[in-house]
Amino acid sequence: MRDPYSTLRPPVDGPNRVTTSELKDAGVVIRGERVRLIPHRVSDSVGMVSLIDFDRDHLRQFHEPTGNMYRKPLEFARSVAHPDKAFKLRFGIWHDYTVVGSINLMPLEGNRAQIGYWIGKQHVRKGYASDALAALSRFAFEQLGYDELQAKVDVGNIASRGVLAKAGFVDSNLIVKEPYLTDSGEIDFQQMNLYVMQRPTIEQ
Repeated sequence: MRDPYSTLRPPVDGPNRVTTSELKDAGVVIRGERVRLIPHRVSDSVGMVSLIDFDRDHLRQFHEPTGNMYRKPLEFARSVAHPDKAFKLRFGIWHDYTVVGSINLMPLEGNRAQIGYWIGKQHVRKGYASDALAALSRFAFEQLGYDELQAKVDVGNIASRGVLAKAGFVDSNLIVKEPYLTDSGEIDFQQMNLYVMQRPTIEQ
């Protein structure tokens, strides 16, 4: 069987720049111990919006923008077909044949990238997030050639901080302020812990 990773160019002078669509067309599926990360597809739109609709307040509690997005499957489908950030990789997190969340990888300056993720409320506390993080981190280091991964989490989100630590990320002890839109449409700032993972962490 053809190795889907063979379509990726070996990293030489920097990380590979690929799109979600290119990974999907190549048949890339990233496998963890319990979950699979499948590049977002238009055909997944109804399932993804149903997952979000199950409890939008769960996603909004730490200003996760997904809680206020994708009111209809067509909106999600458009975001997949016409992404606003070409090289932001977006995956559904799948357990067996059920989509349980979403995870993404956004290139930063240099050989760094930022990971973001969320899990639907009915699927939390089952280890899916930490498994997905570990799987995407391995892929980012080994197949895409990144040297450092970052993740930002609200200082009050104790559960997510634990997920990052379980996946191998380390608290940098840096607090960054991130803007977000309030319910009234005004801009406010939330304090975020910056977690990092270096390539040697994966390779040891």
